[in-house]
Amino acid sequence: MDPTQRTVAFNGLYIPFPAPGETIGGPISFMRNLRREMSRRGVPYAASPRAAKLMFFPIAAEEHVVLYVKMRGGRIVQRLDGIHYPQAHTDYEERNAPILNIYRHFADHVVFQSEYSRRQCFTMLGEKCTAEYTIIPNGADTDLFFPAEMPPPTTPFRFVTTGNFRHREMISKVVEALDIVSAHSSVHFYLHVAGEIAHPDIPALLERPYIVYEGKQDLHDLCPLLRSCHAAVQVIANPNCQNSIMEAVSSGLPVIAFDTGSIGEFCTFNRDLLAPVLVPSHPVFHAYADFLSEHLAEKILLLVNNYEYFMNTARRYSNIFNMRDCCERYLDVFALQLEKTTTSLQLKEYVIPFLTSTASHFLRKKR
Repeated sequence: MDPTQRTVAFNGLYIPFPAPGETIGGPISFMRNLRREMSRRGVPYAASPRAAKLMFFPIAAEEHVVLYVKMRGGRIVQRLDGIHYPQAHTDYEERNAPILNIYRHFADHVVFQSEYSRRQCFTMLGEKCTAEYTIIPNGADTDLFFPAEMPPPTTPFRFVTTGNFRHREMISKVVEALDIVSAHSSVHFYLHVAGEIAHPDIPALLERPYIVYEGKQDLHDLCPLLRSCHAAVQVIANPNCQNSIMEAVSSGLPVIAFDTGSIGEFCTFNRDLLAPVLVPSHPVFHAYADFLSEHLAEKILLLVNNYEYFMNTARRYSNIFNMRDCCERYLDVFALQLEKTTTSLQLKEYVIPFLTSTASHFLRKKR
C-alpha cells in the first residue's frame, strides 16, 4: 500500500490513547510516545469505536468496546509486554483473566515487545501461529534521548538507575554491589537514582553518601541527567522491554544489569556487562533470589577499568531503539490488518442485530 492510500486507510484506526492525567507506567509511556510520533507524521485515527475498522490497545481494553468493534467487522490488535505470573503475583489468574479472554477470543494480531515477551505470554496464555503475531521492541524519543557531545570527565564516576521502583531489590541489589565496589577499590563515584519510590523499605537504602536521589523526573528532566552520567545500572526481574534500558542506550550509556528477561536481546553490544543469573527454579521466570550482588559488582568494576572501550561501543549503538522506526513497524502492522478488514459479519443481519444493539447499549452506559 502506498503512503497516500495508507494514510486514508488509517481513518478507520481506533486507538484509546491514555488521558493526560493517567498514572505513568511502561504501557502508558509507550502509548504517549506512539501518539506523539503519529501526530508528527500526520497519521489520522478514529476518535470513536463507532468509526473503527481496526482497534489497537496495550494489554486489555473494555470488552464491550472490543465486542462492538468485532461485531461490526473490525479487527483487533493487542499489544502485550508481559503477563502476570505465579512467581510475582498470587492472584495472577484473576489479573490475567481480561487479558486472556481478548488474547484467545478477540485478538486478530498480537504485538509482543520482545522475544522474551513472546515466550512469557506463550507460557501463560497459550501459543499463536507465526502469522498472528509480530515482535516490535519499544523505541525511545531520540529527539530527547541522545548521547552527550563529549562524555563527562570520569572523576567522579557517575552511575544512574531509573524507573518506577516497586520492588526493594531494584535498589538493594545495586546498593549492595556499589558497597562492594567502595570497599574493594579506590573508585570515587556517585549513584543518581531517578524515579518514583513505590516500596517503603527503599528510602532507608538511599541514605548513603554516594547516592543522590533525583526524585520523580519527567522525560525532559531525565534526558540531561542521563547525558551527565557514565553508565546505567538497572536491576529488574524478567523485564519484557524496559523503557529505562531503551532511554539509557539511546543516551549512549553502557548498561550494567543482570542477564534476565529481554535484557540480553537489547544489550547485545555490551553483553560482557550483563551479570549471570544463578540457575533459576523456572526456565522463563527468574526471581530476585537468583541475582547475586557480587556478580553485579564484578561487572561494575569491569566497566570502570575498561570504560573507554565500553563507552565508545555504547555510543555507536545509541540509535538502535528510536521511536520513528518503532512507529513505522506498527503502521505496517495496522496497514496489513486494515487490508484484511471484512464487513462479512455486517451482512448477516439475521444473526447480529440484537447483539449489536446490546453492545451499543453498554457503550452508551459506559460513556
